[in-house]
Amino acid sequence: MSYKSFSDKTIYFYCISPESVHNAAYHHLAICIAEGLKELGIKFYSNINYWRLSLSDDEFLFQHDPNVGPDDCSVVVVSMQWFARQQPFPHHLFKRSRTYSTVYLDREDGLETMSWQPDFKKFDFILKTHYSQKHSYPFNAYPWAFGITNRITREAARATLDFGDRDAKILLNFRDKRNPHTVRRNVYRNFGPKFSNSFAVDRTIDTLNTPPPGELEHLFWFQTGKRHNPNYYNRLGQSQACACFGGYFVSPWPRDKGNRLSFLQERIIAKLNLTTRFISQWDSWRLWESFASECVTFHLDFERYGLTLPVMPENWKHYVGVDLQRPEEAIEKFVERIESLGEIGRSGKEWAYKHYSPVPTAKRFLELTCA
Repeated sequence: MSYKSFSDKTIYFYCISPESVHNAAYHHLAICIAEGLKELGIKFYSNINYWRLSLSDDEFLFQHDPNVGPDDCSVVVVSMQWFARQQPFPHHLFKRSRTYSTVYLDREDGLETMSWQPDFKKFDFILKTHYSQKHSYPFNAYPWAFGITNRITREAARATLDFGDRDAKILLNFRDKRNPHTVRRNVYRNFGPKFSNSFAVDRTIDTLNTPPPGELEHLFWFQTGKRHNPNYYNRLGQSQACACFGGYFVSPWPRDKGNRLSFLQERIIAKLNLTTRFISQWDSWRLWESFASECVTFHLDFERYGLTLPVMPENWKHYVGVDLQRPEEAIEKFVERIESLGEIGRSGKEWAYKHYSPVPTAKRFLELTCA
């Protein structure tokens, strides 16, 4: 599709300013889309100036223009962070006379997200991360991904070593040690010990609470709510593999997870340490940071667990998919192919940038919302 056909389209984003490092309202999905729009030359606006690009006070990715409002644009975008700050629906967002389409960016964790609430049926499109073909969703929900922003690209490029110069180890260092995802708890219990018999495992966890040195690094640390960590990127760039598991085991029934019964079932499954082939909350920054850093990315087997992206990766070509009920199968195959690991890392990086860096993400956004 020629993107000249979208040259007259304009996008309006509703953003929230960071209040503190603990309440940053980090608009990751919107940033990835906007960076791609900027590169494609598609105009976009915002209700506020948001996402400082440098130490300059007036250099923002999202720019507010008092002369441009939602009615002047082709698409209006509201992110999860807007409602997480207890903001009401923007005034007259769904008015009958509107000529724009409406998009909700749902990066919300868990089962019972706001997407299931009646008012969200009014959105033309809900772009939802953590999507699974084994669950049912509102009619206006479409699979989406965290993806790779320019900030991630810069950090990965700065820190990444050639694959042959890296340590033969896998990062297995999730931050949620006190109350881990049930999938991660299973990985610690069943995957990690088996893997360590044949490959070094790095369980070092970088603290998020200490700001990195340097004014620009501190700025990104603040704006991302402490998720910008140069030491972590250094560790990724020096490691051959990374474990990117996340999420919760959930019940196969009911397929519609927007209810209290599903939430209760999830709690029971966690309490009893049960495993299922149904997973919620599986996408993560770590997944895309690992791809960007050219690591061999270990993840739940997308096909086996029904995990859904707009463009799917291929197991053993772009990543290593693991069945947590039989993790030894992936580990044994990994050891057999240990001489060709670098190719998996390179292919995974190429696939991720081809489909989930800002420009392809923005193109996918335009094709869906402006066609």
